[in-house]
Amino acid sequence: MKKALLVLALTVMGGCAYPDPTGYRVFGVEKLGEMKQNPERYAGELCAFGGLVTDAEERQDQTAFRMLVQDPRPSEVGDSAGGSLLFVVYPSGKTTVAEDHYVKVLGYIREPSVGKNLFGDRVSSLTLDAIAVYDAFTRYAFRRSRDEELFRKWQTGQPLTSD
Repeated sequence: MKKALLVLALTVMGGCAYPDPTGYRVFGVEKLGEMKQNPERYAGELCAFGGLVTDAEERQDQTAFRMLVQDPRPSEVGDSAGGSLLFVVYPSGKTTVAEDHYVKVLGYIREPSVGKNLFGDRVSSLTLDAIAVYDAFTRYAFRRSRDEELFRKWQTGQPLTSD
């Protein structure tokens, strides 16, 4: 009898938990590489990426973190090595994002900062101004209220459009 009650309780609790969002579509490392090659072209574009948080800083007014973006589809060989870093800024300091959490983000590419490195080569930064963040570790989604409809489209797997 106790086992039956335990199974029933776990089933009910499991139904109340946040569902794993299979609909959130994200771009992979290949798309991020294209964007890094020509960041000016992608400024203001809506996009979504998923990846592992390598470091995070939460302030009162924002959460900023670096995310290691990898291919969302595992390769045939099963090699998950590699990836590219993306800097993400979310305009709220109230998230569960932390180092080693896997997150998915939706946002707009910021106008890049362009300069030269020590060797005289042209370099630019790529930053995503997030309007929504899904923390897969805690299964919590964070979003700006003014972008609720766009977030719902992303959540259900609709194509990335701002229309």
